[in-house]
Amino acid sequence: MINSFANYLKDGVVRKKTEDKESATSLFRHAQDRLAYAKQKEVTEKTASFVLEDAYGAALEAVQALMAKEGYKTVSKP
Repeated sequence: MINSFANYLKDGVVRKKTEDKESATSLFRHAQDRLAYAKQKEVTEKTASFVLEDAYGAALEAVQALMAKEGYKTVSKP
């Protein structure tokens, strides 16, 4: 089950911080570059997991960019 964003804030998984549009722009550009890199790779049985990792990384960076733009950051929990 997916929690609401408010629950992630309450549980300390996400924290409010100052909006960082510069970091957001940089992260989003990096996400675009990573996705472009993944798209140009040939997908075979041997490479499929690596291409998927790059696509996943691009999606993750895009989400982090949006969060930075809106003033949020994820926090690793031990």
